[in-house]
Amino acid sequence: GGTTLGSRMIQMAISAESQGAVGVVVNTKGKNETIAKLHELLEIPVVITVIMKGEDIQSRIESGASIINVSAAGQTPEVVAEIRAQYPKIPIIARSEERRVGKE
Repeated sequence: GGTTLGSRMIQMAISAESQGAVGVVVNTKGKNETIAKLHELLEIPVVITVIMKGEDIQSRIESGASIINVSAAGQTPEVVAEIRAQYPKIPIIARSEERRVGKE
C-alpha cells in the first residue's frame, strides 16, 4: 500500500467498483486532483487515509472524500478527536489497540 498513484489509482478504483467494491481507499500520498477525479467517475464513496494530526483534511473533503480512515497507531484516538471536533458529521473508520500491561 501507499505506492499506487495518479492514473493507475483511478484505473484500479474503476476496476474495483465494477467488481462490486462499496468504496475505495486513497492512500496518504494520493493527491487532491486524483480524489476529485475519483469522486467524478465513481458512484461509490472515496475514503481518505489520515496518519497524523494536523493533516489538511478540509481540502481532501472539498476534493470529494466522504469518509476518513484513521491509521495513526498509538495516536489514533487523538487524531480521531481532532477530526471529530472539526467535522462532527463525517464518517470515520478507526481502530485503536488497547494496550495491555503485564499480559503476554
